[in-house]
Amino acid sequence: MQHEAVFLGIDAGTTTIKLSLYDCTLREIATSKKKTTVYTPCPGASEIDMDELWRDLCECAQKLKSQYPGEWARIAGTGISGQGDGLWPLDETNQPACRALLWNDSRSKMLDIDSTPGLEELLSREYANAIFAGSMPALQKYLKVTAPEVYGRIRTSLHCKDWLNYKLTGRIVSDYSDINCSSGLNVKKKEYIPELYRLLDIQEALATMPEPAEPMDVIGTVSRRAMEECGLKEGTPVIAGCLDCCAVSVGTDFCTSDYACTIIGTSMINEIIQTIDQVDPTDLRGLLLYHVVPGTYIKIMNTAAGSSSTDVIKQMLCPEESFEELFARLEKIPIGSNGIVFHPYLFGERAPFKNPNAFGSFFGIRSHHTKYDLMRAAYEGLAMSFVDCYQGKSGFHTVYLSGGASISPFISQMFCDAIGLPVKRQNNEELGALGIVKMLMKTLGYVNDFEELKCDSYVDFMPDKKRHEAYQKLYGKFVSLQSSIEKHWV
Repeated sequence: MQHEAVFLGIDAGTTTIKLSLYDCTLREIATSKKKTTVYTPCPGASEIDMDELWRDLCECAQKLKSQYPGEWARIAGTGISGQGDGLWPLDETNQPACRALLWNDSRSKMLDIDSTPGLEELLSREYANAIFAGSMPALQKYLKVTAPEVYGRIRTSLHCKDWLNYKLTGRIVSDYSDINCSSGLNVKKKEYIPELYRLLDIQEALATMPEPAEPMDVIGTVSRRAMEECGLKEGTPVIAGCLDCCAVSVGTDFCTSDYACTIIGTSMINEIIQTIDQVDPTDLRGLLLYHVVPGTYIKIMNTAAGSSSTDVIKQMLCPEESFEELFARLEKIPIGSNGIVFHPYLFGERAPFKNPNAFGSFFGIRSHHTKYDLMRAAYEGLAMSFVDCYQGKSGFHTVYLSGGASISPFISQMFCDAIGLPVKRQNNEELGALGIVKMLMKTLGYVNDFEELKCDSYVDFMPDKKRHEAYQKLYGKFVSLQSSIEKHWV
């Protein structure tokens, strides 16, 4: 019976893979997760063993099956949200041609792709996104130049979730959100751009690009081999799924232009919704994504680092303290961190400006400062980057906040005061998986519209006028210092 159906949402992130079971009321039954291994064989490298990730998924699935056999037997469908960008290559036998190169792999910056004559004009004309160091075309070019034997073995170029979908169903396909993100797609025409591949001298890579599908399309069913490995029943429907930030948007109910949405994860993703008529193709800052909601697109300003930047500083300064203890101390320090300003560009930057050579900096340190002044400045630097990404954007009155760091009331209130708008934080921690489950329920006919699936499980934060004014002054200082030092980013 429909009301007894269970749905499996899978979120394949950069650091963790999570499998979550939900019932028809969107109640989370259980979640199984495992930390993924990211390999860094040389400076700038960021890689995942593709077979290892599949084994991780199977391990989590078998754990859920053994602990919740009744619910597992009632799974009506599954889908995956996955980390975006990157290159997950297959050879002629559909086996990994090498380890996957991830979105934060920066080795291709040696190629200086931005200086390619005619590239910026082509991207603007074709409604395409800028090419970042971890974009698929950049990584394809990098392998062609530095590892031609590996490049020559590639017959299919996939994204993270596409690889796992292939392992589940045996079908090679990608969805428009992933392809549009960084794979040379004209989002308006929903077509690959051959001229881009010729311009980058990787024209042969175009033949390796997968068939596109709508995110909510059923692309196949769980195969017998996949059943034996992961425990999902053979014949279970599998949807194409989408880029993780698009799934989180659905999980957060971010479906109209009245709201903005920020995900404070490993990177920080700041989003607004636009129609195609509102899209400015000459604005190559951030990325324009194909949204799950028909007829809409998500303009994202995705920073190179989110909580990963503050985690680095915490590991240096306060490795033994719990976040609860740390935030209790930081709340006692005034806005402005007693004169210290931090730029969180530890991994270069992607938005609101693009510069892979940008670096992090502390300014204003004096002998009386403590490690907690520095630590608060690190979090304020992240909040200032958040504000910076929304400069020039309008039309929204509230910001949805999600991601691991947003769980802290201290961080959520800081971001709320910094931007001066109400903030709604979704209580559900597995928003990517929840978004996929909502997509499954709509695709499989359990509901007619996403409106029927809105979750009223938010914590509300309201901005304080005086604190907002203090953060505005800090933002002016943040931007001024950034302008003065960027000439040294080489």
